Amino acid sequence: PVSSMRILHVSHRAETLGGAEAHLAALRAGQEERGHAAFLLAGHAAEDGRDGATWRVRRPPFDPARQMDDPAFVQALGAAVERWRPDVLHLHQ
Repeated sequence: PVSSMRILHVSHRAETLGGAEAHLAALRAGQEERGHAAFLLAGHAAEDGRDGATWRVRRPPFDPARQMDDPAFVQALGAAVERWRPDVLHLHQ
């Protein structure tokens, strides 16, 4: 048996806009079904906020290449790592 892990996914969008976001949602659901804690830090076109295992940072849409240049997003990433203490950091772009 595999011991449970704390996994922090980082993505450019929290909204389900297409296949990549749908894949990420399915991946997180599968990880949770297997007993892992799957968190998400992602950009959002309309709002900042935290809801359970999801942390949204307001960002312009369709700008994944500059995400790590955004001070608010980088600060949120540091805070998410501090708060959730992930065993795995999984970056999606």
